Amino acid sequence: MKKMIFIICGFLCFCCMAEIGFPPGAYQISDKGQANAEIMRDTAMFYHYHFKGKKKEAAALLEKVLEQKNNAPFLLYTCSSMYNDGSFPEEKFIALARKHPENPQLCYIFAESLNAKGKKEVALEILEKALAYRLDPPSEQEEPRGKKEKWMSEDFQGLVRVYLVFLERDGKYQKGGDFLQKLFKVYSHEKLNDVTLLGLYAFVNNGMGSVHKEFFRQEAGKCISMLKKSMEGPNEFLTRIPLRTAYMFLNAGEKELVDALLTEPLVTNPVSAASYESLAMLFYIKGQGQNQLRALSQELFYGLLGKKFPMDSLKHLFSAALDWKDKKTVFKNLGRVQRMGLMDDELNYKFVLFLIEENDLQRAKSYCSQIKNPVIRDTLTGGILEREKKYREAMQIYMRLERNDPKNVFLKMSIAEVAKKCGDREIEDQFRKEMILKINQFPEFQNYIGYTWAEQGINLDLAEKYLSMALQKEPRNYAYLDSMAWILYKKKNYSKAKEFILFALRHCKTVNVRGVLLDHAGDIFAALGDRKQALICWQQAVQTGDPELDIKQVLKKLPRPYEHEVRKVQNQGSKADDQKTAPSESQKSEH
Repeated sequence: MKKMIFIICGFLCFCCMAEIGFPPGAYQISDKGQANAEIMRDTAMFYHYHFKGKKKEAAALLEKVLEQKNNAPFLLYTCSSMYNDGSFPEEKFIALARKHPENPQLCYIFAESLNAKGKKEVALEILEKALAYRLDPPSEQEEPRGKKEKWMSEDFQGLVRVYLVFLERDGKYQKGGDFLQKLFKVYSHEKLNDVTLLGLYAFVNNGMGSVHKEFFRQEAGKCISMLKKSMEGPNEFLTRIPLRTAYMFLNAGEKELVDALLTEPLVTNPVSAASYESLAMLFYIKGQGQNQLRALSQELFYGLLGKKFPMDSLKHLFSAALDWKDKKTVFKNLGRVQRMGLMDDELNYKFVLFLIEENDLQRAKSYCSQIKNPVIRDTLTGGILEREKKYREAMQIYMRLERNDPKNVFLKMSIAEVAKKCGDREIEDQFRKEMILKINQFPEFQNYIGYTWAEQGINLDLAEKYLSMALQKEPRNYAYLDSMAWILYKKKNYSKAKEFILFALRHCKTVNVRGVLLDHAGDIFAALGDRKQALICWQQAVQTGDPELDIKQVLKKLPRPYEHEVRKVQNQGSKADDQKTAPSESQKSEH
């Protein structure tokens, strides 16, 4: 009873105070306190509108709050997400982005958002302003802000990495070299993490041809030595290196380092799907298809132990099986991939090419019709018609596609080839003349025309010049290296041709496109008098299953015991020797 009376009295007192109010002067709020209270109120209302999906009202309140308090990181992060979905004005977002060079993480997020919207120059400006904030002295009397700490923070390293990526996209290696020299005058290499070292190595390796060649060579050496040192101790994180960077390490002779970087996750966590994903990458760059498929199968297995089905792992496994032409793995997982709805245009494209090589043209047509992209669908239809030796129909499809996409170099080369097969000399000459007119612009044309002349035995000096131009742009393209070797062979410069063909074989990792290269290698070794090595190359060539290889011609070069053994291998498949397979994906793009 007493408690009830106490509660009722307290409630009546509260009502009276609310009605009468506090006496004047008893409690006063400062202007700053009033402003902060308004900011808190507006911020609360902004988040209310934001979560309710009222974007217009939320954007208006966010602008008002940021005008009063524009240094609150949590509000600026939200501002970036609203700009990404188009609900925050671009001019005001750019103005805000320019105001915060002191916050590297914000600058990184702002730059990525602006770049995604096509504002690349503004994004680069924001990055450079943020970097200058730490490298350039604020005034003549002060030291750069970086002098306060010798090493770069994690956020600042992320800013450096994204800036180098921006420069690399435009090939601005000289500007990047100037920046790195300035950076390492202020900061040391101490505490650079592995991700930064890998990104830095990729940039300096690609920039070796610039004016900072010697500086880049030194930086590449430092990166490699620091990565080796970091791999000596236990790592608490998974190191993921891009495929291109892994190839660079291999080309630099750092095979053991690549192995260590990609197998370290497996040592750290042997029951992780991500560990086997890294291992699969290692086997891929080594050209070990079966091992890669085993690693991807393990990735799928450990992924299945999780709560959700690892659809990405299944997709990677199926895609790799198509790349390596592993028939058993392809058909084992086909039904599962279809049930999961993973057969997008990319997988359908690869699967149709796989079926064409298996000579299963009816099924290839069926899956080709499921491709949504009309250009990819029609291009594959042309390939199927080529396989059926309906060259005239294939040429009409390619010419229709070329009219809609006159800059497509692959279509021009395909039309010229199909026109040659159906005996239409007029169209063949027309498209070859077009390629010659634009030959200085495209390395694909330089390779195509150069190789065609080498096959015909004409214009060999000019063909060599064109291939030299193509190799300047893509020095490790195995198709271009093979074409150069064949031109030199035709010019009877056999020793130099040998160097190029061996280099081409070293960079061609896919087995079923090595047949022509091995056939050329056999001819070159035979011309040099090394008959034993030539026989080995020819025997390996016919066993690759390369659809571009004329197996009958190669068999004529082999003695009968070799020929008998090779014929047994060839007869195990469903393909006849005289049925020419459609070009593979890599051959279409490179050869």
